[in-house]
Amino acid sequence: MFDEQLVCVACAFNAEVGETITFGQYMAMGHVAAQFGRSRKPAIEEWLLLEHGLKRRIEVAVQSFSMIPHMVVGTNRIATMHSRLAKHYARTLPLRVLPLPLPLPKFTEALQWPALHHKDPASLWLRELILTEAKDLQR
Repeated sequence: MFDEQLVCVACAFNAEVGETITFGQYMAMGHVAAQFGRSRKPAIEEWLLLEHGLKRRIEVAVQSFSMIPHMVVGTNRIATMHSRLAKHYARTLPLRVLPLPLPLPKFTEALQWPALHHKDPASLWLRELILTEAKDLQR
């Protein structure tokens, strides 16, 4: 659908964060992190840090990236999330969106569906709607 990258978010009133954040600050600060499923699988940035023997101080774990901004606002915590989602929330919440101090590559958001529903009219309609909205995001 589109290419995306991860960014760091902080409360706009967080005095510990400026217009950028260093890797040392990133690792020292408290984090809100998305973790998935019953086993609380980490998001990609957490997995990559763990692969390199690094561990963040996760103070709050949430079930989805859309919950992150609400757990950052009013605190000195930071979080890592998708750029488009972070900018969306920054329009209505006091969030500062910063470049991530990790050398993570961009990634592609893709749409998947079960083969069983490939020709299903409702599935076709929903996929077209999602693809149309994704194109609008790139403008």
